[in-house]
Amino acid sequence: MPLALAVVLAIQVAAPIPIGVGVGRADRVCAVFQDSTLSPGTPVTVVDLDAADPFYVASEPVVRGVIESPATADDSRSIVALHAHQPFDPPATACDWLAMSLLELLEEGSFYWLRMDTPGFHDRVWIVFAGDLPTGRTDAGEVTVHLDDARPEARLRTCTSSDGMHLTLWSGTPLESERLWRTYYYFGYDVVPTCDDRDFR
Repeated sequence: MPLALAVVLAIQVAAPIPIGVGVGRADRVCAVFQDSTLSPGTPVTVVDLDAADPFYVASEPVVRGVIESPATADDSRSIVALHAHQPFDPPATACDWLAMSLLELLEEGSFYWLRMDTPGFHDRVWIVFAGDLPTGRTDAGEVTVHLDDARPEARLRTCTSSDGMHLTLWSGTPLESERLWRTYYYFGYDVVPTCDDRDFR
């Protein structure tokens, strides 16, 4: 999904591995996890946000990479400024975009630069799984992620509220299995709601 004015609220409920949100800008990807222990060289499995849509037909909705390094204050003036409750310049780097978008996670989130195997991540939002995870597709075209033996076909789902999008990860069939993780992406404008009550329970 292309970048937009957004506030993302991520809630990890029962996922067995760290899951983060990544933004690509100028062919660099910055990701934020609620985990400060990830080391450089840790493999990551990166899923395009739009891959939650079974009608998405991109040739590479899933790509691989590694954590390159933790992001520092020099990488994102926004991280430092927001921590200090100070104004900052318009976002310049991918980490700047995330710092703006993840206000609720700023105090507890850890920012990392990723090195991807495939170029072309300008102005994209991604879901980032820590680990080199097997992936597949259902007969309906949905991307599945093998989290562990108990959750071999976890699936993403998207739906809209009145002003943003909920992205959820389920242990199996969305709305019928255990919800493992949820992210809210604020658009900043009104949209038609499509979510089910089960997206929030």
